[in-house]
Amino acid sequence: MIDMALYNDHATFTLAPWQALLAIRHRIEVPYAQVQSVSAQPRRLLLRPYLRMPGTHVLWLLAAGTFVGATQREFWWVTRRPTALVVDLINHEFTRLVLELNDPDLAVQQLGQAVASTPLSAETHGGQRLSSGWIASSISSSRSKQNI
Repeated sequence: MIDMALYNDHATFTLAPWQALLAIRHRIEVPYAQVQSVSAQPRRLLLRPYLRMPGTHVLWLLAAGTFVGATQREFWWVTRRPTALVVDLINHEFTRLVLELNDPDLAVQQLGQAVASTPLSAETHGGQRLSSGWIASSISSSRSKQNI
């Protein structure tokens, strides 16, 4: 399983050595200001981008590593568990993280609270206080206005 550690201004997702070997990545750090949404979703409903580079994919068993599509670059670590943590990002090297954790629902709650309680995130998210488990379409529109 992937370990999630929450700090004052960022979250760190760390893979075990054998996982890192398959995913060609050991750790991902995500500043809270770059988190657009976080949710727990059924694995069977998630669609991977079509091109794997680098990483490992065994049909119906494992997706590990970086997957790219026309406009997305995603990091995946999922096996056969029914639910995965999905973190949509903005202004990060990845556009989305899809990760298998021991308790994705608890991770959604903890990460959502950490992002919402960060002063920078309240400013970045248009001054709105976000609750855990949020999916905010207004965040992307307010960020788009800021990036223009």
